[in-house]
Amino acid sequence: MNNNLRFHPSKAIYACFLIIFSLLFSFKIKAQITVSVKDTIPTCVGANFKITATTNATSGAVFSWKGPNGFTSNVQNASISNLQKSGLGVYTVTITQGGQSASATTLVKENAIEVAVIGGYLNLCVGENLRLRDIVFREPNEQPLAYFWTGPDNFTSTSARIEIPTTEDLRQLGEYSLAETYENGCVVTVSLTPTINKCQSIGNLVWNDTNNDGLNNNGELGVGNVTVRLFKAKIEGGSPTDNPDGIAIQTTTTNATTGKYLFTDLVPGAYIVELEAPTGYISSIGINGSTTNIYEPAGDANDDINNDDNGTQITPQKIRTTYILLANYTEPQNDGDVTNGTNADKNSNLTIDFGLYKSECPSEPKCNPMMVKKGN
Repeated sequence: MNNNLRFHPSKAIYACFLIIFSLLFSFKIKAQITVSVKDTIPTCVGANFKITATTNATSGAVFSWKGPNGFTSNVQNASISNLQKSGLGVYTVTITQGGQSASATTLVKENAIEVAVIGGYLNLCVGENLRLRDIVFREPNEQPLAYFWTGPDNFTSTSARIEIPTTEDLRQLGEYSLAETYENGCVVTVSLTPTINKCQSIGNLVWNDTNNDGLNNNGELGVGNVTVRLFKAKIEGGSPTDNPDGIAIQTTTTNATTGKYLFTDLVPGAYIVELEAPTGYISSIGINGSTTNIYEPAGDANDDINNDDNGTQITPQKIRTTYILLANYTEPQNDGDVTNGTNADKNSNLTIDFGLYKSECPSEPKCNPMMVKKGN
């Protein structure tokens, strides 16, 4: 037999492969078109947003959208404007090209993030920082995309949390508003007006120091209707001095019965208290029963010691303290304040007392601390 006429199976398989390969190059195989959208789109009532459709179709494909309230659109990405509750529901897109079609649906539902609540440090004293933020707990995938704060004194910020120092002029006082922007056009807004207080106060007693020892003891009574003035202490070289800075910022009189006085609505800083001695009175000398051994000037008024004389005679009528420092939540709590243990107590210094001694000879050198040197 002629070997050239013999049948070879391997050659037949190879020939079939060539035929199939040729057909693949000879005919264009059409791929099935597809379209997809997000399964669920959470958003807010009143929002403006788009539903994005993703497809493998080429240009020229026809899109058809249908949704609640008779919604229709013929663009690839459907735009929803001013969404209302009646517009919540299922939206369907159908794409058609070359005799093929495909559809996809999405559920537009109301976003669970409907409110924001401003919290933080809301009731504070001048000198403290105002700290505000949204205190609503949110899952990591529910965090805002953007923040925008507005407030008094032309304040704006795009931070999630804001912190603002407060000042004596209270220009930080007013309404703060926060707008949070979430996915799909959801915007949540909230406003709040914090409380900013001038928390500090100074007092407290002007008494008749009958034994002239500079201490309120032995049942000694207060002196009523005495004029008392409060000054800011003059600052020199960055430090307070014992000299008043300008005119008195407050003036009062001691209680007719108790001899007590009080200055309120103060801010952290350095102050000086001054009084007008009634006729016949001088500042306590500080030596029991003595009118000759002068104990002036008085000690440091900033020592927070209660019921001791803090006044130094400046003129025959004026008696004045050294400077007194006030700071938030650092004032003495052993000064007889009725709000003992509270923040109000921690912001009041009621240890600034004045002993007055009624001298029988206020115009004579031996009785007048302005006319006699210490030790005479």
